Amino acid sequence: TQAWPPGPLWFLWLLLFFDILATGFFIAWPGRLGVLRPTWTKRKPLAAAAAMFGVCCLVYLPALKAFGWAWGAFFIPPFYFQLSRFGLYLVWFAAGAWLGSDDLGRGLLARDGALAQHWRWWLGACFVAYNVLWFLPMGLEAAGALTAAQRGAIWAFLWVVSCVASCFGLVALFRGAVQVRRGWMDSLARSAYLIYIVHYG
Repeated sequence: TQAWPPGPLWFLWLLLFFDILATGFFIAWPGRLGVLRPTWTKRKPLAAAAAMFGVCCLVYLPALKAFGWAWGAFFIPPFYFQLSRFGLYLVWFAAGAWLGSDDLGRGLLARDGALAQHWRWWLGACFVAYNVLWFLPMGLEAAGALTAAQRGAIWAFLWVVSCVASCFGLVALFRGAVQVRRGWMDSLARSAYLIYIVHYG
């Protein structure tokens, strides 16, 4: 049993830890991210989503099988983290650093790119993936078509699908539908580390 519940704080310290890793990477290999520019993602967001899905499956599903939902401490409490999701969050952090290493108008986040232009489809995919995640395994198990172990495996796979669809769908929404800058949004962007306050809600 944990002596101290991590709450949203665990994500903050993990994000800070990834920042430290990224700093070390850029010091050791300056300009290395520029070798493979993310400009192709502007025209091919579906390929980017498929690649992200594949990488997430590779790092998350074996870790989930090995560790389940267990939590561990990084050297000492209170630096807790969910063992199965450490690699998953590192992948998303690295993808964000890679996309942000170039001009945002030339890659996946471009307002005139394919992701933003088709934001309704991406948001719809996000909604469908989330509902399939919750209702398909449960319905199949209730119908006697799945064992509990099979339901867990399908749920884990669909969870990755839903995560990728949700991230791409929400990015598409905010890059494609939200065209007007607002002060409170700019303030939120500048204070990104304070997002954990909203996490409780």
